[in-house]
Amino acid sequence: MLVEAQNCNWAAKHLGRIYCHWSETMVTATLDHAFPKLTEEELRLLEPMASCEYVNDGDYVFRAGQADNDLFVVKSGAIEIRNPADNNALVAVHEVGGFSGDVDIIIRRPSIVNGIARGRTNVLRVHNTRLQEVMIKIPKLSEKLLIAFQMRREFLSQLERVGFSIIGCGLCSDTTLLREFMHKNFVPYTWFDKDSDVGKAAIEKHGEFPIVQKPDGTTLVRPDLQDLAYECGLWHECPSQSVDLAIVGAGPAGLAAAVYAASEGLNTLVLDKLGPGGQAGGSSKIENFIGFPSGLSGTELAMRGVLQMVKFGAKLIAPTRVEKFKPGATAKDPHELTLDCGAVISAKTVLIATGVTWRKLDAINALQYERAGVYYACTNVEVM
Repeated sequence: MLVEAQNCNWAAKHLGRIYCHWSETMVTATLDHAFPKLTEEELRLLEPMASCEYVNDGDYVFRAGQADNDLFVVKSGAIEIRNPADNNALVAVHEVGGFSGDVDIIIRRPSIVNGIARGRTNVLRVHNTRLQEVMIKIPKLSEKLLIAFQMRREFLSQLERVGFSIIGCGLCSDTTLLREFMHKNFVPYTWFDKDSDVGKAAIEKHGEFPIVQKPDGTTLVRPDLQDLAYECGLWHECPSQSVDLAIVGAGPAGLAAAVYAASEGLNTLVLDKLGPGGQAGGSSKIENFIGFPSGLSGTELAMRGVLQMVKFGAKLIAPTRVEKFKPGATAKDPHELTLDCGAVISAKTVLIATGVTWRKLDAINALQYERAGVYYACTNVEVM
């Protein structure tokens, strides 16, 4: 693996801080975990679940935004990872034994980067629908993949420009809601204030804000959350379906329940009006959660929970609201939840994990300034 277009100081500052160390040794170790190589034994175990393909020099192995975000493992040649939000700048190179992907591949969302073959390249391609099988059948590889995917998302999120761009006013509640939505759903974005050069040019062209620009240049003006979720690849058509367990609320309690249920083989569906994390997602650092003595952010906690539940086959639908709840007539009859998209979920068991409603500021016009100067969270979204 080669990390290019990033110098050692950058790596020390951003990757090294994951472990709160700044030494060159620790940076190297961090990079090794973010960009490991598969062993011959792991490749042998993976081959029955993959197809062998060849890609010519300069051709795309995968593109940002494409629906099928598969796992590619390099057998010969190399894959260049390029950032379309920054003029296709080179970010990293996966050499023999290296593999593509970050958390989006597990959550089944489109990639935010491009993969281009360097030289004629032979890859093992694991279709997204078989990743859960890989995770379960090859536990050691599962651990390697999950650690790398999380660290790569951290790596990408620290780039000066990556993924989507959001343009608006820091004291605009609509703009803050879009940023909060992206933050909660682990979607990297670059924020431009309306008074920045980029902001002024965009607002002059489109006349109003907030504005969301996709990596491919497509522009959304004042999108609602449903539209934004669709464009980010977060929203997949939610058909009416029957499940063993429906969980309303994707905070720590809801995510924990989903992990336990799915790991026992229950068909589990999690619903949330905004995205995973709940009240914990509004914290920049949690130090009283058992098992994490050095603390972690609410976003990290939510990401780990989502990856864990998806690993076992649970599904997350967000943003969506439960418009109607109809209990089963008898103990043997399923319950029904009608969602705002029109889908009807029939569930043997429904767990309501909607959390708490915290006390709000008792001041004149406080509601008017919510998400526009009055905040009930402490993440980088609220820092203007």
